[in-house]
Amino acid sequence: MKKVVLDTNLYIDWMNRGLHEELMLGSGMVRYLSAVVVMELRAGAHTRAGRLAIDHLVRVYAAGDRLIAPPQAVFDRAGSMLRRLKLAGREVRSASFVNGGRQPVATPSQSACHGRGWTGVHGHALG
Repeated sequence: MKKVVLDTNLYIDWMNRGLHEELMLGSGMVRYLSAVVVMELRAGAHTRAGRLAIDHLVRVYAAGDRLIAPPQAVFDRAGSMLRRLKLAGREVRSASFVNGGRQPVATPSQSACHGRGWTGVHGHALG
């Protein structure tokens, strides 16, 4: 089975509009939930129902021992990258960064996958 870490925008689309059902619920994948994704979901949960949905999501992943966190070095590199982007005049407060509109820049969530046998899946790859 393929191990995957789904990015925040996929969870948002699924929770708000029911999109990406095959990625969220389909077979053939073991899904892991990144602590970075949990942080981003919680930051954007503006209703009680939204917060409860995230609580449930976290409980399900925790019960299956499928919560992951990037190592400290990833956050260190991400902080340096954010500083360089800010100095270059880029907006650094957004949840996602896109390199000239062409390719997403690796996020701490995606970076947590490298070297661990997981594949990061984000909405940009879906077109």
